[in-house]
Amino acid sequence: MASTTLPPGYYKPLNPKNLEIRVLSISPSNDPDLEIFCRLETESLNNSPSYNALSYCWGVEREGPVINVMGTKLAVKPNLFASLKQLRDTNDIVRLWVDAICINQSNTRERESQVSIMGLVYQRAKIVYAWLGEEADNSAVAMGLLQILQNILFGDSPDQIQLLRAEIFLAGWRALIPLLRRPYWTRAWIVQEILLAENVMFCCGRHKVAWPTIAALVSQVIPKWHAEAEVSANLDEGDPFSVGLGILQYFVYDFSHLSKLSFKHQELLTLSESNPASASGSLDLLDCLDMCRWRSVTDERDYIYSILSLANAKHIRPNYEKPAKWLFCEVVKRDIEVRGSLDILSGCKHFVEEERDSDKFSTAITDQLLRNEVVMQELTSGSTAPLPSVESPGIGQHPPWFERSIKFGQGVYETLISLAQEIRTEENIDSEHGRERDEPSFEVLSSLLASIRKYGQSQGSCEVLSHVEKFEIILQRFLANHRQSTLRRLLNASLPTWAPNWTLPLLTPRQNILLQDGSRELYQSAGSTTPRVRFYEGNRMIVEGILIDKVAHVPRAEANDPLQEYWDACSKNDVHPEIQYRRTGRLETFRQLLSLGRNKLSSFALQCILLKNDSLEEGQVQEEVMTEDELKHETCSVLKDWVGDANRQFFITSLGYYGAGPKSVREGDLIVILFGSKVPFLFRQNNADFYLIEECCKRILL
Repeated sequence: MASTTLPPGYYKPLNPKNLEIRVLSISPSNDPDLEIFCRLETESLNNSPSYNALSYCWGVEREGPVINVMGTKLAVKPNLFASLKQLRDTNDIVRLWVDAICINQSNTRERESQVSIMGLVYQRAKIVYAWLGEEADNSAVAMGLLQILQNILFGDSPDQIQLLRAEIFLAGWRALIPLLRRPYWTRAWIVQEILLAENVMFCCGRHKVAWPTIAALVSQVIPKWHAEAEVSANLDEGDPFSVGLGILQYFVYDFSHLSKLSFKHQELLTLSESNPASASGSLDLLDCLDMCRWRSVTDERDYIYSILSLANAKHIRPNYEKPAKWLFCEVVKRDIEVRGSLDILSGCKHFVEEERDSDKFSTAITDQLLRNEVVMQELTSGSTAPLPSVESPGIGQHPPWFERSIKFGQGVYETLISLAQEIRTEENIDSEHGRERDEPSFEVLSSLLASIRKYGQSQGSCEVLSHVEKFEIILQRFLANHRQSTLRRLLNASLPTWAPNWTLPLLTPRQNILLQDGSRELYQSAGSTTPRVRFYEGNRMIVEGILIDKVAHVPRAEANDPLQEYWDACSKNDVHPEIQYRRTGRLETFRQLLSLGRNKLSSFALQCILLKNDSLEEGQVQEEVMTEDELKHETCSVLKDWVGDANRQFFITSLGYYGAGPKSVREGDLIVILFGSKVPFLFRQNNADFYLIEECCKRILL
């Protein structure tokens, strides 16, 4: 019988001082169905060994397929098995570093030691194979398009890229969408695995394409085409290419961020080589942490450990004996000490006052975890009857596919496929983009699973049973993601409000004020002051600052025309009607607040939007004359920055200032500038203590 782990004797101790690693040597075979034979060999990175490395997604499926490691039958994850089978050569031995096999996962000390040098492992690998998975969802067509793009971009005629917009390539662009939604792209570990590698080759089935091609696609080609289409108003809802382009643009933010980090890392390396004293070649820790909070890990602590080799974080060492709560607090303490500022507090984004009642919240979360486990056990048992003990928790509304699943009893084949697709869509939205989602009804899940299994048995065909199996895999992933997100909420409730929960993604990509690209140089609220911070037992922080104001009014705008309604609400002088404001000053303040001082939108352009092209007041100077296309483009830019991407809320302070903060801001919240901070912070008093809510922005009314 196959084992899921190798016997202890197979893992000879590694010498950390010699930078020793194990490499998996895979024997060649002409027969793709022949058992995979391999052996473990110890190498020292100091000796520059020749090997490749594998970057892949572990997956939530249980170990099943078997490989032969030095005579021992080892059960591995299906995705890993597929990659080994595909990368096995017909003539030569393939030497591959695979974390799940080459590291003794049951030895905590070895895990810590290997994680600390994992960046070197990928950096010195001859090729890093990034395994996206087996061929599915027309992926061969998508990879074929990428290979054509690669030949154009890095060939003699890069201007021919416009030819790819022809109808003949439409199927390839459509196939790119599911390819970019694969679980691989959500992994936190791929950030350092891709950025540190000399040569990254993405593999999907038997097809391969180099990383620079994908980086150029998501950071240059798609955004450029989408922007051109927006300016020229060519995003025709009836045009298949325009629709596909719009969907691709929706998914490329995270990929473009990754490619930007890649370019930035290469620039730092070049600078470091030319002038070692002036640069370390490492990225900023906060940039990496902010990047990885959109991703997924098996162990919560790896949100930190997965980027240590990439960031300038020598003050943090892997320690898998300490819990995530301790680690997240320790990172804050060490970063404040090393950086000499409170920048890391801008990562605090998930204050939920209801979670501060830890006992009540923990009880509700534990109940959710138990119900999840019951359905997971039912899923792995193969039962065709729903468990009577599974009941709906009655929390929130069901996703769309839940309601449709109730009608599945009629056993419609197309419904089975569409339900699986909808569950997969819900899973991707939750894990990749961090959108809030109501708790599922486990009662409905249980009934759905039983109905689908009965339908599969009644039909009996291999095709239907195959789809039922795929549905079960998707449902298993869904349950695993739900469990992971529930555990993250539990961790969030246990953390002090001054410790960012890096396991929870932002609600939108631009929710950050300070941690956006280049933003740290724009703000200096506390001037050149240094932090005055002390930490005590029980995760209590005492920090000094100046109370500058208080939130007095929070206007709530409707979604139909939020920009206009925020302007109207903030123009009523409800708080201080005795103060007379000039409209031009108010308009400029409003403009600055919309983009937190970043947006280039002119005051006149914004006035045209807000005042519905009313005539200018007497004495007001028209700054510029804009064409209709220019005005539309800048309007769209503002709406994206503010309404679509920023997730911010206007407020007015007791002293008559405008402010922008999180959606959770309330009247009575305190606005404080902490010594050593670059932006103001919102605090909420709780008896003798204070909760840190989030960073905010405040502008004076002229």
